[in-house]
Amino acid sequence: MLREAFRVLRRGGRFALYNMCPQESDDWLYYAYFPEAKTRDFADFWPPDAIVSEMSATGFAGVEVQRRHVHRERDLAELLSAVRFRERNSQLLSLSDAAYEAGLRRIERDLDNPQRHKVRSDNLCFVTVRGDAAVDDEPRAGHEGRVVRGEEHDALGDIVGCAHTAAR
Repeated sequence: MLREAFRVLRRGGRFALYNMCPQESDDWLYYAYFPEAKTRDFADFWPPDAIVSEMSATGFAGVEVQRRHVHRERDLAELLSAVRFRERNSQLLSLSDAAYEAGLRRIERDLDNPQRHKVRSDNLCFVTVRGDAAVDDEPRAGHEGRVVRGEEHDALGDIVGCAHTAAR
């Protein structure tokens, strides 16, 4: 994908990739209740330094990473309600039915246990990796300057994956 993005990008254009960073999201409640999702995400999502290396090797200049850590207190009843909409979250869709059901039961058990906190800390990291097509590059075939956008939302409507390619 990176080679194709670089190929169609106009001189001086910028490519930005926005996504979650499982490597810096150990305290995300989805991983606490659906541990198989963490395993899957580590296989599916490159660490930011790997993205930077690949973008630089592809020819992008000035590649940089910005992290956004989202910290909040999350009510477990609200979490349970959100994860029941499995089709709205790629992490949950990637699980086997058995792993998904086991995660739901873990949340329900914590809600039923009077000794467990009903509000828990929830932490998730997002990264934006940007790189530019150098201004002095020769024009490349197919650099029409199209804008390509794709967004993926979690169960709460937060963007968890997005790629943009645009001419400046």
